[in-house]
Amino acid sequence: MFGVGIPVCAYDFACLDELVQHDGNGLVYTDENELALQIMAWFKNIPLQTFEKQNRFCKEIDKFRAVDWQLTG
Repeated sequence: MFGVGIPVCAYDFACLDELVQHDGNGLVYTDENELALQIMAWFKNIPLQTFEKQNRFCKEIDKFRAVDWQLTG
Protein backbone atom coordinates (compact mmCIF):
# COMPACT_ATOMS: atom_id res chain seq x y z
CA MET A 1 0.00 0.00 0.00
CA PHE A 2 2.88 2.36 0.71
CA GLY A 3 4.01 1.84 -2.88
CA VAL A 4 0.96 3.75 -4.08
CA GLY A 5 0.90 6.18 -1.15
CA ILE A 6 -1.98 4.73 0.85
CA PRO A 7 -1.88 4.78 4.68
CA VAL A 8 -2.40 1.40 6.31
CA CYS A 9 -3.93 -0.24 9.34
CA ALA A 10 -1.63 -3.12 10.20
CA TYR A 11 -1.73 -5.88 12.78
CA ASP A 12 1.13 -5.46 15.27
CA PHE A 13 3.91 -8.04 14.92
CA ALA A 14 7.65 -8.17 15.53
CA CYS A 15 9.55 -5.87 13.14
CA LEU A 16 6.40 -4.04 11.97
CA ASP A 17 7.84 -0.79 13.30
CA GLU A 18 10.44 -0.96 10.51
CA LEU A 19 7.59 -0.14 8.10
CA VAL A 20 4.61 1.25 9.97
CA GLN A 21 4.92 3.86 12.71
CA HIS A 22 1.66 4.13 14.63
CA ASP A 23 0.06 7.52 14.00
CA GLY A 24 3.03 8.46 11.82
CA ASN A 25 2.43 6.80 8.46
CA GLY A 26 -0.37 4.44 9.44
CA LEU A 27 -2.13 2.80 12.33
CA VAL A 28 -1.18 -0.35 14.25
CA TYR A 29 -3.65 -2.53 16.14
CA THR A 30 -3.34 -5.60 18.37
CA ASP A 31 -6.92 -6.90 18.40
CA GLU A 32 -10.28 -6.48 16.74
CA ASN A 33 -11.42 -3.88 19.28
CA GLU A 34 -8.45 -1.60 18.53
CA LEU A 35 -9.03 -2.00 14.81
CA ALA A 36 -12.72 -1.12 15.19
CA LEU A 37 -11.86 1.97 17.26
CA GLN A 38 -9.28 3.09 14.70
CA ILE A 39 -11.73 2.70 11.82
CA MET A 40 -14.40 4.66 13.71
CA ALA A 41 -11.89 7.37 14.69
CA TRP A 42 -10.69 7.67 11.08
CA PHE A 43 -14.19 8.58 9.89
CA LYS A 44 -15.06 10.79 12.87
CA ASN A 45 -15.24 14.51 12.10
CA ILE A 46 -15.18 14.04 8.34
CA PRO A 47 -13.85 15.72 6.34
CA LEU A 48 -11.53 18.07 8.26
CA GLN A 49 -9.84 15.76 10.77
CA THR A 50 -9.61 12.87 8.30
CA PHE A 51 -8.13 15.13 5.62
CA GLU A 52 -5.48 16.50 8.00
CA LYS A 53 -4.49 13.03 9.23
CA GLN A 54 -4.38 11.63 5.70
CA ASN A 55 -2.13 14.50 4.57
CA ARG A 56 0.23 13.88 7.50
CA PHE A 57 0.34 10.14 6.81
CA CYS A 58 0.93 10.72 3.10
CA LYS A 59 3.87 13.04 3.79
CA GLU A 60 5.45 10.34 5.96
CA ILE A 61 4.75 7.69 3.33
CA ASP A 62 6.42 9.87 0.69
CA LYS A 63 9.52 10.07 2.92
CA PHE A 64 9.47 6.27 3.24
CA ARG A 65 9.10 5.82 -0.52
CA ALA A 66 12.01 8.19 -1.19
CA VAL A 67 14.42 5.71 0.40
CA ASP A 68 15.68 3.49 -2.38
CA TRP A 69 18.43 1.03 -3.11
CA GLN A 70 21.58 2.65 -4.41
CA LEU A 71 22.95 0.74 -7.36
CA THR A 72 26.66 0.95 -7.92
CA GLY A 73 28.32 -0.25 -11.03
